[in-house]
Amino acid sequence: NLAALAPSSDESDPSDLQQEESLPHEKKKDLALFIDVFKIDQGTVYVREESPKPPFVHTFDPITVELRKLATYLDELSDVDVLLSMEGEGQIHLKGQVGLQPLHAAFDIKASDIELASFQSYVSDIIASDIERGIAHVAGQINVKAQEDGLIDMHFSAQSSLVDLVMIDRHRQEEFFSLKKLALDAIDVSLGTQHLAIQRVLLDGMDFSFILEPETQSNINRLLSKQAPQPTPEQTLKDLANDTTQQTNLKQKAWSFSINDITLNNNHFLVKDDTLKPTFESRFSDITGEIHDVDSAHNKTIKAEIALTVNDQGEIDVKGVVDKPFKADREGKLSVKLNNFSMIALSPYLEKYLAYGVDKGKLQFAFDYETSPQKFVGHHDILLDQFTLGSKVESPDALDVPIKLGLSLLEDMNGQIKLSLPVEGDPSSPGFKVSHVIGIAFKNTLMKVITSPFSLLSGVTGLEQEEDLSMILFEPGKADISEQEHKKILNIAEAIKQRPKLLLNLQGVADKYLDMQAIKAISD
Repeated sequence: NLAALAPSSDESDPSDLQQEESLPHEKKKDLALFIDVFKIDQGTVYVREESPKPPFVHTFDPITVELRKLATYLDELSDVDVLLSMEGEGQIHLKGQVGLQPLHAAFDIKASDIELASFQSYVSDIIASDIERGIAHVAGQINVKAQEDGLIDMHFSAQSSLVDLVMIDRHRQEEFFSLKKLALDAIDVSLGTQHLAIQRVLLDGMDFSFILEPETQSNINRLLSKQAPQPTPEQTLKDLANDTTQQTNLKQKAWSFSINDITLNNNHFLVKDDTLKPTFESRFSDITGEIHDVDSAHNKTIKAEIALTVNDQGEIDVKGVVDKPFKADREGKLSVKLNNFSMIALSPYLEKYLAYGVDKGKLQFAFDYETSPQKFVGHHDILLDQFTLGSKVESPDALDVPIKLGLSLLEDMNGQIKLSLPVEGDPSSPGFKVSHVIGIAFKNTLMKVITSPFSLLSGVTGLEQEEDLSMILFEPGKADISEQEHKKILNIAEAIKQRPKLLLNLQGVADKYLDMQAIKAISD
């Protein structure tokens, strides 16, 4: 609105131009300005920005401004002291020096107790959520200097923090994100080198909810699914006119960033699936850990170690490294271990897909992955302890598989089910997905157990090569058992011992022709 008050160059009086042209030999003098002291005390500034919807509206009251020795002289420095008071206890204080010829400035800046709810308009443009509360603090220095090429160089260094942030899901009318503290230490932003550096990030006391909903894919998809406004014809023409400038900007150097250390402390994460009846819900808590050397400029190796608890009992440890993370030929290793996880939590999924709930059981696993542009290798060691299915339920989505037979084949004499599952794939192949590769491997293992149970039993007995234990062969016309078939019986006995829940049915089969020929030969 201020720009509209000042006349543009197109609105200049033509007589002024004619007067300047009539005095070609007179030397023009530059206008010099000097203000010894300029003060504003108990002032008020009303700010309204129309671009966000709803518009951002805020009143800074009171404001205090003091300028000393403000001048347009070459290399003259002026003292500046500005204090802006915001709603609540918030204040923004700038104090430093500024020079106009050439343009350069150095300020200390301190923003304290800034209520984030004041900026709800900008949040509403991004996510359908309301800021219930939250406070921001910033303290640092900013330096601005005009370069010889006319460009402005800016350097900003600071410490910053967000505390007591709570965000509400409008649709569900419940809290979906909260944060005790987010601290950014030693922030360094350089416009000249186009680099953002942060020494340390602390994420403390975060609580986040991820919910699968029947109407949408998830609460996050719904919160972010704001319809982008359609551009007006005037805006379309303006965009076309600026196309050359935009293409030039795209060719400029991309920004780089680095974060030396990320610390996670006492964070929490809720996963809920409302598409199931009963609802699945698991809570990951006490998430702590360290992530080091996230650096796009130097492509350092990222290292991470994270530990967390699931449903107050299960313990998860995650370790990983990524070499050349911002290059196409990146390589990585990931290790995930879970102990003491109660299978009862997965009962809603088993009821839907297996038509059985879970009465009891503990899960333990160790997953290890290595990946490169052309190769993905994974290994899964899984242990189910005292896993017991509950009552059968009706489910139209249940797989038609003899699950109880499969569990009986897998469960040993100690009530444990152990699986070792290797996987491998080529990430460069079209349509490659890690979850798809792992899912196929699990499915193939399960189908092998169900469709070839005696093949599994041969593995239980420790045979180096699979042997068909489904038949014990006799010589025609004789009841004697050969040494090889006797070994089969011993292996079956050992398998039954190792799989006590397995029931074995015996059925005799005779070949009339071969047996009759053998008996006739013996009688002759």
